[in-house]
Amino acid sequence: MGMQDCYAVPYIGLTYLDSDVNVHFTQSGTGFLYSTYNANSKDSAGIVMGFDVMPSLLSWYILSFELRLINETAFTLSGTMKF
Repeated sequence: MGMQDCYAVPYIGLTYLDSDVNVHFTQSGTGFLYSTYNANSKDSAGIVMGFDVMPSLLSWYILSFELRLINETAFTLSGTMKF
């Protein structure tokens, strides 16, 4: 492996999320209730999988791909620039 090789670093981890949200909106003039929203997390534990791609050891850029499918459905694509 040289300085110009492409590197992919896989990872896996555990996630924990515990949230409870209670939101309501009212009209300021008359006090009527527009909307009420209650939400909480059903499955608090999950697994995250992903990998980072670095074009070379001297590269200024790193791309990250992340996938969550156990307790949520999410895909994340991000980029990092070193300076």
